[in-house]
Amino acid sequence: MRLLFTLLLLPAFVFAQKGDYKVEGKMSNWKGTDSLAYSVDSKRDTIVVHDGKFSLRFKLEQPALMYIRKLDFTNEKQTPDVIKIYAEKGTVRITGTDSLKYAKIKGGPVNTVYEERSNVIIPLNKHLMEVRAAIEKYPKGPQRDSFAKTVTGDFVATQDSIANYLLNFVKAHPHSFIALQTISDMAGPAVDYNKYHPLFEGIDEWLRKTPLGITFGERLTIARNLAPGAKAPAFTSMDLKGDSLALYTVLKQGKVTLVDFWASWCGPCRAENPNVVKAYQAYHEKGFNILSVSLDSNHEKWEAAIEKDGMPWYHVSSLKGWEEPVAVLYDIHAVPDNLLLDSHGKVIARGLRGAKLAEKLAELLK
Repeated sequence: MRLLFTLLLLPAFVFAQKGDYKVEGKMSNWKGTDSLAYSVDSKRDTIVVHDGKFSLRFKLEQPALMYIRKLDFTNEKQTPDVIKIYAEKGTVRITGTDSLKYAKIKGGPVNTVYEERSNVIIPLNKHLMEVRAAIEKYPKGPQRDSFAKTVTGDFVATQDSIANYLLNFVKAHPHSFIALQTISDMAGPAVDYNKYHPLFEGIDEWLRKTPLGITFGERLTIARNLAPGAKAPAFTSMDLKGDSLALYTVLKQGKVTLVDFWASWCGPCRAENPNVVKAYQAYHEKGFNILSVSLDSNHEKWEAAIEKDGMPWYHVSSLKGWEEPVAVLYDIHAVPDNLLLDSHGKVIARGLRGAKLAEKLAELLK
């Protein structure tokens, strides 16, 4: 434990500066020629291995998760032989006999802390998958529903265990890049500012200045501007006819407005649309408006979906897919997503789906 603590206190410049990242491997039972595929950062490539020895070198600005897979051209259906490590400053060594999957890793502090986290999280995730698989084995019907209810508590408790462990893990490792990566992964597509800002501020300053730290800090800034009580950023986009339409023009026409992010190609969005239509029909006369922002790239499919799903409200899109400027402005990484705003643009709530939207509208528009 004292050794791990010492490793974590190594000077920030060891990781913060761009430099050589090496990965060396030796698989003792591999003879002759083999091939490996690898991916790290945005780089993907293959290398030839002679008698189980390989060496890779990269220029990186921060540690990066790396996958290395042995290519077996004789049996494509064989379970892939893959190892997952972190490329980090210095040299990471992989040693084994026949399989990468069971090889030993000797690296620096990043891989040490990553292994510590994996030893706890992997078994918990495996248990979640086992519970889900057990439910799916039952034929659809009352028996399956009954069994699902009996294991729901176990499933939820395991999810809570994972979340609690990761929160404590971040607090226990404020000097580690893996703590920053954990915060970013936990935050997901819709960042909860009040939850993740304190965690982010609790890690070392040099971590916050890495590329990942800078990116996540920018996401936190946007999340702060979208938190309940904040005033949503203004935007103007193009409606179905190609005319410009501004958010605050729509807000003035009602008491509350739902800014709804969706796309015609998004299955969950199309499944949610009936709930949104129902809420609109029930509360539009009482002051409820909707402004849908589509992440479509095809005008015909966008318009056809609006007509098919019966969505008689305001619609805008720049038809740039995930590069939709409004989605970028609001840091949208998954759809459906939405924000409920008052007539002045103040955020009331986010992510209201299903019955929750109608319940909130009933509360606001009595």
